[in-house]
Amino acid sequence: MNTFSSLAYPFALLDMEFGHLIPVIAIIAPFVMIISIQVAKSIARTQQERMRCDVIRTAIERGQPIPADAFKALPGDDEASILAEANKAPTPQFDIRTGLICVGAGLGVYLMFSTFQVGNFDGLRGLRWVGAIPGFVGVALIVNGLINRPAAASPSADLRPTERRDDLRS
Repeated sequence: MNTFSSLAYPFALLDMEFGHLIPVIAIIAPFVMIISIQVAKSIARTQQERMRCDVIRTAIERGQPIPADAFKALPGDDEASILAEANKAPTPQFDIRTGLICVGAGLGVYLMFSTFQVGNFDGLRGLRWVGAIPGFVGVALIVNGLINRPAAASPSADLRPTERRDDLRS
């Protein structure tokens, strides 16, 4: 009995293959990732709070003044700054950068599905056009970024509205 067959023995009893688990894992994995990120953020915030409390407790025990930084809000606590950042209008550079990312993702999806071939079955190659969706969204974002670029400053833009070029000649 080789090593692989001894490891696969419990699954052989259940007549289960690992290939059947791939769709289940693919569906569950994004949710597990999101939950794990939130748990990690919560643990980090708890540790920061605990360290801040330890600093305050140590200062009180030694009779030292409490540092002013101990009462500052932790990074990310200011809801007004979070809302202001979320409501900020996207700039043309942001549109162009996002558009390039979308075009790259669309090209990657197109190439990925173009190369799929399982034996003599070419059914997945028809999915390559799914890459056109993010690709065309990216092209639209790039065009939007180029159209909404601020116009180059004209020479008279530096002048105050009351001044005119005629006034400068005299």
